[in-house]
Formats: sequence, C-alpha cells, structure tokens
Amino acid sequence: MFYGQESILGILSKKHGVDFMIKIQEDLEKMYAGLPEWGGFGKKTEYENAFGQFTEACHCVLGSLHISAMRYNEFKQQGNEQAINQGKHIIQDFEHIDEEISITEKVVRVYDKEIYINDFNTKADERYLDDLINNANNLKNIAKNSKDRVTIQFEYPDYMVNLSIAALNSIITLCSNIEHTMNEGLPVDIYSNVFGFPSVKDSVDKMRMKFEIIKNKYK
Repeated sequence: MFYGQESILGILSKKHGVDFMIKIQEDLEKMYAGLPEWGGFGKKTEYENAFGQFTEACHCVLGSLHISAMRYNEFKQQGNEQAINQGKHIIQDFEHIDEEISITEKVVRVYDKEIYINDFNTKADERYLDDLINNANNLKNIAKNSKDRVTIQFEYPDYMVNLSIAALNSIITLCSNIEHTMNEGLPVDIYSNVFGFPSVKDSVDKMRMKFEIIKNKYK
C-alpha cells in the first residue's frame, strides 16, 4: 500500500464527489492495474528475493506517481494551474521516488555476482524453475497491459507518463530475461545472471534519466 493513498482518497472524495473519484480510480487502474506486491516472487533463494526487491521498487515508483496524479487532479479540479506549474503535485514525492530507483540500482549492482547463481542452483528444482517462469510471464503481461493503457489513455503530463512507462519497462525487461534464462533449464549458467544483462541495467538507467528530467523541471 502506498503511503498516504487512503487518506488522500478520502479527502478528495469529500471535496469533489463520487464522479471525480471514479475518474481518479480509472486513471490509477490504467497505470498499474494488477501488479502484485513483491512482483509475486518469493524469497526461497537470494536470487529470487532480488527479483522481488527490484519489481517492488518499480511498483513503489508507480505508487508515488499515483499520489502525484491525485494531487494533479485536485489542482486541475480547482483550476490551480500555478500549483501545477510550481510542481506542487509531485515535488514532495521526489525523495520517495529517488529512494525506490536507488533500490533498483543497488539490486543490479549487488546481485550481479556468481554466488547468487550458485546458491540458486543448489536450491532449485524443475518445479521451482517452472513457478518462476510462470510468475515472470504473468508479471510481464500485466506490466505490458498497464503500459499500453498508460501510453494510449493516460491524461497527465508527459514527464509523469514517461516515468511510469520507464518503471513498467524495467519490470518487463527483467521478466523477459528471467523467462529466457530459466527456460534453458538447470543449472542456470553463471553468465546468465539477469542483473548483469545490459538491457536490465539500461532500463534502470532510463528510469533514473526520466526522473532527473522531472527534478530539473522543478529546480
């Protein structure tokens, strides 16, 4: 659950009524509908735990953007363009967004080591492998559907849309690589650590870049 979400929803509902709240809920559904906590991953191995840390951090970036979107909607409802131009809908979420992106960066940096693949191979069996593949595929499809909705329907500033898409792309890229490497069966090759793949690292870099664009906009 994202900090402050329920209280903000309650305040906005009292101020603006049911129709306004329905609009907000529809927009939030477009952004991340169905993404499970921790990406649906468990903690049986450190490697799988890293998948969960990474996807949950992306999830939390989206969570902060949800709260920013609610503030944006409120300012729009009030006709308060000055507040939007000053970034008052999003500036207070900078610290949390930065923290969550930093987690993805740390996961990529820390878990890009043979020891985690070796540990995985000692504890994994074919059923466990299949469960990871299925979860990665399911999560990837949820993120893709959310990305399609955000791209086509999301009615917020480009910088918010772009960061949302970058967070979803990080999930999609990670899951695609999990599927690819796990489909090769056991043992997982020590050179198939997904956190060492350029595409995963690049997805995190792009998320950071989209966030820096927002920060620079409201310096």
